[in-house]
Amino acid sequence: MPDIKKIIQKLEVEGGATYEIKVKGKLTANWSDWFENMSISNKNGITVLQGFIADQSALQGILLRLLDFNLKLLSVKCIDAEEAQ
Repeated sequence: MPDIKKIIQKLEVEGGATYEIKVKGKLTANWSDWFENMSISNKNGITVLQGFIADQSALQGILLRLLDFNLKLLSVKCIDAEEAQ
């Protein structure tokens, strides 16, 4: 299981950013409210959450909820950072 604290430390969120988070397992769109209203999609046993995250504490909250749901974290990607490169 990835070390969530290390992931949080590596991510710099200044003024918010759009993120894509992938986990192994299935969440339905009904859970969107629990995850800062991120969009939720599923394909081949992988759930993708995508949306704007306001700050680092919101990101940490989302990652901790995923951990609470016992979903394996596969990746966290800042889409805004990729587009800027």
